[in-house]
Formats: sequence, C-alpha cells, structure tokens
Amino acid sequence: MELHWHPMSGNSRKALMALEEVGADYTLHQVDILHGAQHTPEYRRLNPNALVPTLVDGPMVLWESSAIVYYLAEVCPEARLFASDPAQRASTVRWLVWQPVTIMPCIRRLREQTVMLRPGQTADADALTRAKQDLSAGLRLVGDALGSQAYLCGQFGVADIVMLPHMWYAINEMKLELPPQLTDYVARLAERPSWRTVLARAGTPAVA
Repeated sequence: MELHWHPMSGNSRKALMALEEVGADYTLHQVDILHGAQHTPEYRRLNPNALVPTLVDGPMVLWESSAIVYYLAEVCPEARLFASDPAQRASTVRWLVWQPVTIMPCIRRLREQTVMLRPGQTADADALTRAKQDLSAGLRLVGDALGSQAYLCGQFGVADIVMLPHMWYAINEMKLELPPQLTDYVARLAERPSWRTVLARAGTPAVA
C-alpha cells in the first residue's frame, strides 16, 4: 500500500494510524501541500479534490480519510477495528461521517486564523473565538457519547482513530480546555504504539 499524506494534516494522521493498527505494509509519499504539490496534474489524477490523504492499494485509489480508515478495517478484519454486530457497526460509521462534517470545519477555521495567515496578516479575534467555541461544543458531544466507556463504541476501533488526531490538535496545539473525561480519553489513545509512530513520522513530540 502507498499513502500520500502530509504530516501536519489531521486527516493524514488518522489514515496513517489506521495503517499502523492493521499492521499493513506501506510506503509513505509526502505531498508538499504548503507549496501546492496537491494541485499538480500527477497528484490530481490520484485525488481530483487536491487534498490529502490518498491511499493506493494495487489498482485501487481511495481518497477521503474516513473511507480509507473504513477500508483498512474491512480488508484487515483480524485487527478487530469493527464490531460484527450490525447496530454497533452502524454506530461506528456514524462517527466516521460525523467527524468530517462537524469537527473538520472548525479545524479549518482555526487554521485559517493561525497557521494559514499570510505574512503581515492578523487573525480575526472574533472568528478565532467562535471557531474555538464551536470545536469545544462538538468535542463535548463526543464526551457525552463516551460516558464512562474507555472507547467511543465500547472497544477500541475506527471511531477512536478518526477522532484522536483532531482532539490532539485541540488540546496540544490550540490549548483548548476540555473536560477531564476527554483529556483522559485522548491520553489513553495517545499511548497506543500506532499514534506514537504517527507523531514520530510527523516530527511531533509526544507531549506538546
């Protein structure tokens, strides 16, 4: 397998974490999204959205990070990242759908007001505050769903994989104050060898 990714992309990180969790044999190709490499004709033939990540598995080319995580769980059932019960599987898929449409827009708005600012440009304080508030509200919903469980769907699986990179970003990079329940959840997930490998490949310290 080949993963086209960027180390600072949360969506790339969740795809890489899934590759590690299933024990796949893979090669990484870094796409220099900061200098527009995602817009080259060669890359757009793989991913017409000009986004990362993209997974290549033989003749199959797959984009959309949640779809990649789903695929890896399906083709590597021995990793047990999906429940066999239909209701539990549907609950898991719900998080794969919810995270990109609810959490990612908040992350994107935060990045627009921080790391994506052009030289000389200043952040819109109100926009930054609203984005932080919206992200915190979304993550509190995750905490409510988590309840007293160790993992979102009872046992560790793809739902936790799709959430971890973005919760890590919220806590360690945006310094958001989240309930202890969620910080404990993130700390628990961050102990997994797969996540430590992700951080190592991204050149990010395990503790910010």
